[in-house]
Amino acid sequence: AKSVDRFVQYAELSLLAPLLNSDNWQAQPSTLIPAPPDSPTRGDLSTQVVLVKNKIEFRYRSGLERSGVSAEEEEDEMTPFRFTLERQRRPPLAGTWLVTELLCLRDEFIFNGDTGAVQG
Repeated sequence: AKSVDRFVQYAELSLLAPLLNSDNWQAQPSTLIPAPPDSPTRGDLSTQVVLVKNKIEFRYRSGLERSGVSAEEEEDEMTPFRFTLERQRRPPLAGTWLVTELLCLRDEFIFNGDTGAVQG
């Protein structure tokens, strides 16, 4: 995106919306993969899962009513996001962590499982 405003405009319409409009969040334990000692370019890798808390509202953003949720008792929803980070080894960003991937895990495994293909 060319600007922060443009990023927010399009991110609110994507799977990042729960992250942008969150009420609260909770970090899970992270993993750290040390860089190979003989690699001059790739630094350490880390993965961090963050549970983002949002209210399930009575209506969808389109205005249609959401079934199973009443206006009086809106519920909380926890949406998991996985951040993948890499520590930079080369100047000018040496030592800094950059986000290399951000993935909403809510729908990550929706198509896993039996594909219907004939086996054997």
